[in-house]
Amino acid sequence: MKNLLKLSVAVFIITAALFTSCKKDDDEKQPTNIDKTELQALYDEALALHDGAVEGTSAGQYAAGSKADFKIVIDAAKTVLDDLYTTEATVAAMITQLQTAMDVFITREIQPVSTEYLIAQWLFNGDATDNSGNGHDGELKSGHTNFYTAGSPVVPVLAADRFGNAESAYYFDKGANIEVPYSTQLNPASELSISVWIKMESQDNNDYIISLDRWIGYKLNLQSEDKVYYTIRKQTAPDTWEFVCDDDSNPFTVNENDWTNIIVSYGSAGVIKFFADGEKVREISDRGVTGNLMQVTKNFVIGQQLPTDDYIVEEPNATDGFFKGTIDDIRLYNKALTDAEALSIYTLENSEAQ
Repeated sequence: MKNLLKLSVAVFIITAALFTSCKKDDDEKQPTNIDKTELQALYDEALALHDGAVEGTSAGQYAAGSKADFKIVIDAAKTVLDDLYTTEATVAAMITQLQTAMDVFITREIQPVSTEYLIAQWLFNGDATDNSGNGHDGELKSGHTNFYTAGSPVVPVLAADRFGNAESAYYFDKGANIEVPYSTQLNPASELSISVWIKMESQDNNDYIISLDRWIGYKLNLQSEDKVYYTIRKQTAPDTWEFVCDDDSNPFTVNENDWTNIIVSYGSAGVIKFFADGEKVREISDRGVTGNLMQVTKNFVIGQQLPTDDYIVEEPNATDGFFKGTIDDIRLYNKALTDAEALSIYTLENSEAQ
């Protein structure tokens, strides 16, 4: 009887332990039955978009690597859909993440960039002709007399482009520049975007890539530590003006002897954007200043601060202000390029078969 009592107690303890264990397991593993209808629909849409996309360098295709990045998030969404024990918060977060990834992927589609807003395009394929058809042809010029040995002026020299094609870009040094006669087209009233490829040779210099009367009009240059610097000035009243995009922060640094595509844009909404090789690296506002871009009358210059004759007169003791390295494929637009358009320009121009 005593042994039976002990056995009964033991069975009771084991049964209780099993019941407790099962209850604990049930609490931990119970399917949550979360409504995943919205996530499932978004997943189906994203997967169809991904599977139908083709990467390449033509309009309608997607930039290289876009599908792989998108697929990572799609696969993560699939994991959440298959998880019987996921939480409502996880599903909600996944919906947001997948929607964001899809929005980004859509911007990676290469778009034909309209020539409607194209002011000028210098391909430098053997000369400095403006290929936009607007007639803004450039003239090769020597630089400020302080920049070269007396009696030995230098002008831009044709060089190989980023694909190794001979005489398809220009090499600049010692103030050598390309001067383009002034036109109101080159001095748009409210919006301006610039795209250019450079292979910079670092120097202790205020490397001017593009300039329309420097900071009086607009300029694109490299400053300390080879940081990209873009300045635009707006006229806020008949006799007043203000710099609106002269920003000392660091959008990005250009690497020496590497080809880099730089795109900068400024829009009437007061936003300036910096793109490096198609990727937006910085976006800033113009601090609320209104008004049109400053109108100037000096010639447009590639590779030096000012047209040489003006430079000698205005700064006879100048010691810097020119670009050293190779420049190619310059575009000017009288509109603020979108993120997708900037990526499209980079992708199209990063392929030799453009």
